[in-house]
Order: sequence, then structure tokens, then C-alpha cells
Amino acid sequence: MENQDKEKQPDNYAGLGTGITALIFSIMSLVLIRYIILSVILGIISVVFGFMSAQKGNGMGKAGLYIGGVSLFLTVALFLVLNVLDIESLFMIPSWYQ
Repeated sequence: MENQDKEKQPDNYAGLGTGITALIFSIMSLVLIRYIILSVILGIISVVFGFMSAQKGNGMGKAGLYIGGVSLFLTVALFLVLNVLDIESLFMIPSWYQ
């Protein structure tokens, strides 16, 4: 009976580490949305880890995938809108990026 419990445990926790990583990076991407490049990098990492975890059926991975996707969309949309309106004070855009 103990061997069966030990064998089932990895299935229950499959993708948990990547799911937690995706969720943390996606939240950091939303918090740091003011820094465009950093937000995009963190969003891409969260989408990749979220996709890997969601394939294993982990709920945290799905949440990280969705939040990371929303963060990427918001960052790119705000960047494009603010570039069209010529407003640079909201985002921190490095001088080497322009």
C-alpha cells in the first residue's frame, strides 16, 4: 500500500515547480510593467513555463500562462499607444532602446 502511494505522489505534483515559476514570473511581469523590456522578458518566460506546466495539467501553470499572456499584451499595447501619443513619462525607456 505504501508503494502505491509513493508512485501516485509524483503524478499529483507533476509540473508544480514550473507552474509556481510561471505564476511568480507573470506576477512580476505585471508589477514591473513600467519597465518595458523587463516586463516583456518576464512575460515570455512565464508563458513558456506556464505552457510546459499546463501540458501536465497543473492549474498554477495555466494561471501563469494566462497572466503572462495578459501582461505581454498590456505591455505591448501600452507601449504602442504611448508611442503614438508621444508620451514617454509613464514608461522607463532606456536611451539605448530608442
